[in-house]
Amino acid sequence: LTQKLRLLDKPVETHVWEKLFAAGAGFVLPTLVGLVVTAGGVGVSPIAVLGASAVLATAGFFYPDLPLIEQVEARRREFRHALSSFLDLVTIIQAGGGGIETALVGAADAGDGWAFEQLRDALRRSRLTRRTPWDTLAALGEDLGIDELTELAAAVSLAGGHGARVKESLTAKADALRAALAAER
Repeated sequence: LTQKLRLLDKPVETHVWEKLFAAGAGFVLPTLVGLVVTAGGVGVSPIAVLGASAVLATAGFFYPDLPLIEQVEARRREFRHALSSFLDLVTIIQAGGGGIETALVGAADAGDGWAFEQLRDALRRSRLTRRTPWDTLAALGEDLGIDELTELAAAVSLAGGHGARVKESLTAKADALRAALAAER
C-alpha cells in the first residue's frame, strides 16, 4: 500500500483519513435512515440497524482502496512511456558527444511531468550521495514498482562505464520498452 501511495504522490495520512471518513459515513448512514423511518411510524429493529451499520462501515473502510489499483497501473504505464522517451533522449545526447552523466541529467531536464520529475530527483540524489546514477535509478524502480527501470539499471551497470556498450544497452532497452508498450494496447 505504501508503494502504491508513493507512486500516486498521495500521503498515507490522507488515505487513512479517507478510509476513516468512509467507514464513519457507512456506520452513520443506516442509523440516520433508521431514525427517519422510525419517525415516519414504521418500526425498525435496532439489531438490523446495527448490522447494516457494521456492514456499511466495513465496506466504507475498504472502498478508498478500490480505485488505487487502476490509478497505480495508469501511473506505471505513464512512467514507462516517459522512460522510453528518456532513454531516447539519453542516446541522442550521447550520440552528440555527451558523457553518460551529462546525457542522463540533460534528458531528465528536457522532459516534464511526474515521471521526469522522479528521474530528476533520483539523479540529484545520485550526485548528492555520490552513488552511481544506476544505483539510484534502481532504487527508484524498486520504490515505484517499475520493473523496467530496475532492469535497465542492472543492464547498464553490467555494461560498466564503457560509452559504446552503455549506449547500445540503452538503445536496446528503449526498443524493448516501446515494443512492450505497443503490445499492451
